[in-house]
Amino acid sequence: MKSLQMLSKIALLNINNNNSNFEYKINETLKIIGEHTNVSRVYIFLNKENSTLTRNQFEWCNDGINAQIDNFQQLDYQIIPSLKKALETDGKFFTDNIKELPQDIINILSSQQIKSIIIFPLIINNQINGFIGLDECKKKRNWSKNELDIIATISGLISNLYNNYYYSKKIEDDKNYFENFFNTITDYIIICDIKGDIVYANKATILNLEYSIDELVNMNIFNFLNLEYEDKALRIYKLMFNGKLKSNSFNFYSKSGKIIPVETRVWRGNWNGADCLFGIAKDVSKEKEALQKFTKVFQNNPALMALSDMSDMRFVDVNTSFVEKLGYSYNELVGKTSEELNLFINLEKQKATGAQLSKNGSFKNIELKVRCKDGSILYGLFSGEIIESDSKKYFLTVMIDITDKRIIELKFKEQSIRDSLTNIYNRRYIYKKLEDYLSQYIKTGNYFSIAILDIDFFKKINDTYGHIVGDHILIEFTKLLSSFLDNNDFLGRYGGEEFIIVSYNKTKYQANDILCKILKATRNYIFHINDYNINFTFSAGISDSMCIDKKNTSVEKIINIADEKLYVAKKTGRNKIIINKQ
Repeated sequence: MKSLQMLSKIALLNINNNNSNFEYKINETLKIIGEHTNVSRVYIFLNKENSTLTRNQFEWCNDGINAQIDNFQQLDYQIIPSLKKALETDGKFFTDNIKELPQDIINILSSQQIKSIIIFPLIINNQINGFIGLDECKKKRNWSKNELDIIATISGLISNLYNNYYYSKKIEDDKNYFENFFNTITDYIIICDIKGDIVYANKATILNLEYSIDELVNMNIFNFLNLEYEDKALRIYKLMFNGKLKSNSFNFYSKSGKIIPVETRVWRGNWNGADCLFGIAKDVSKEKEALQKFTKVFQNNPALMALSDMSDMRFVDVNTSFVEKLGYSYNELVGKTSEELNLFINLEKQKATGAQLSKNGSFKNIELKVRCKDGSILYGLFSGEIIESDSKKYFLTVMIDITDKRIIELKFKEQSIRDSLTNIYNRRYIYKKLEDYLSQYIKTGNYFSIAILDIDFFKKINDTYGHIVGDHILIEFTKLLSSFLDNNDFLGRYGGEEFIIVSYNKTKYQANDILCKILKATRNYIFHINDYNINFTFSAGISDSMCIDKKNTSVEKIINIADEKLYVAKKTGRNKIIINKQ
């Protein structure tokens, strides 16, 4: 009966879980235990974080018993390993006579004049985090089974008390943490109950909406939302509260009537034990202003600009220059990809540019050729970067049209490799191509041949008809030569009335067959120049890359062989072709 009274008192004492009087409850609990059991001392030890140390946190002492709490603020379990082992394996530790205990325990207890002892573990956060103990210092005490059962029950009650204390403290700490955290955020944070009544707002909300916290917690969220109709507002709120709408854009109205455009994200949660809706709203006034400026620059920029969705690379917007230059309508472009429109000439280079964008987030000044709707080609200098708007990623492309510049450059380049009279390749370019062919021949064995032609008695034509007629002869003869050549043949003016034909993947014998046809045609061809009918022939020498060993070859050596054969043809009567026999 006495034990039941003790348990009832302890239970009644701990019904209220208010953390503010937690220490009082513990001290009163120890006092109730001590007075009802009439022991010398009742105490609680709590482990420190690493569980290797423990300390005496609370203590009650009977009359005439010295307090020990100050002596055990840092007790190492390594000094009393037997105690820790007993608590972990047996779930309790008790004795009527401490002299029967292991020596490590005797060393600690004897100095306190303890004769009998009971210790039960405290299970806090699902593990042993301390213990409650009862000491008898005046005499040996035979602990009854009832006393052991009662103390076991009490250790469970105190464990629950600690668990409730830590849980409540965590909730309170979390709430304080969240409130402090929320107040450091510059975005608006508003918490509403199921009806939309505001239960919390952070400092940014109070400052920018110009309401005090007391005013806000007496308002409904719809009081400062700019929504056209109340039923529409309620419908949107219900969708948000039920998790069917995670975000939306609104205009907030401040107390003074200032309009603040915001983007809002919401999620369900719990605040002070009740269901609620957390909302975080970002002021997008500056973003909207920047977007307006961007739109103006985008549409009026002379450069070609396009905006694509990063998820599928489809155009979502293009500017006026883009439409006008490429010849498409706006609707023909938006919603399509560059591949579907077949815009880029070199797909591999365009894909490499896309890979650079994915890796670095941007690229600059990459030249790409673009196909217009009518099939014409533009040369563009491209730059691009990934931008973000409304939490979506876009690819902004800027193309500067450099077509006119590139055409002029190509024209100058072409002129630099062409003979100014005949418009066929000049000697310098022919040598460059021969170096490339020779390098390929050495590496892969792809052979080539060289034929050098000289118009017979061309000086006589100049002396008889004049240099202007001679120039026309060179031009017309070039056309005749070109008519017999294919894509693997390269024709150039070697100098004066000399021409050179380089034939890729053709032996000297194949080149000779072509030259024989050209010579036959030349013999029978009458050149009509300024009322003059002129007929002439030519001499030629032929060699190929296989005339000299690969290890000892060069362009000059192969040309010299062809030149030597030309000399032989001229010395032996002209109007013939001499082929190297080696």
